[in-house]
Amino acid sequence: MNYKILSIDDIKDEDISLIKEKMPKRFMKASKYKTKPAFLRTIGGALLILNNFDSFNEEDIYYNEFNKPYLKNNLFFNISHSGKYVVFTKSIKEVGIDIEIYNEKHLSIMDKVFQEDEIEYIKKDLIKRFYVLWCMKESVIKALGYGFKLFPKSFNVLPFTNNQNIVINNKVISNETTIESKYIVSMSIVES
Repeated sequence: MNYKILSIDDIKDEDISLIKEKMPKRFMKASKYKTKPAFLRTIGGALLILNNFDSFNEEDIYYNEFNKPYLKNNLFFNISHSGKYVVFTKSIKEVGIDIEIYNEKHLSIMDKVFQEDEIEYIKKDLIKRFYVLWCMKESVIKALGYGFKLFPKSFNVLPFTNNQNIVINNKVISNETTIESKYIVSMSIVES
């Protein structure tokens, strides 16, 4: 899986100045957040964009009707954050990425976002499997670019756990998920 991860603890004052100069719109967006971590996560995303495209101009980013970013030269990218981590990926195909830190605060939504067989799978290792499947679902939603118009419970990601693709709206989607000790990262790509 090809992604870059950044801890907001590693962002320096000169990084913030660079984003203010090179990506003023993103800097303005970051400045609207009331907490320092939220500000730094947005700055971190901007740094990852800037550091991963050779010639980048903020004006080259455009958005679909659900606010998914694209580059005008048909390069796709996606950003996610959780806690102090920001993750970035890019691809020549539509791509979505999600990162989640393990915790118990979201378990109450399980019945609302997972299908019955997914819930049975999750119950075997509650917190870990909940976040693995949740990351998979969110990365699919982001790859397709529909936002939450595509309701998480409307599709099943269990095939990903067996290295199989899924099909949604006639689009074949592949997935890679990395499980680390503190977080999970899941990346989905629209293959066709």
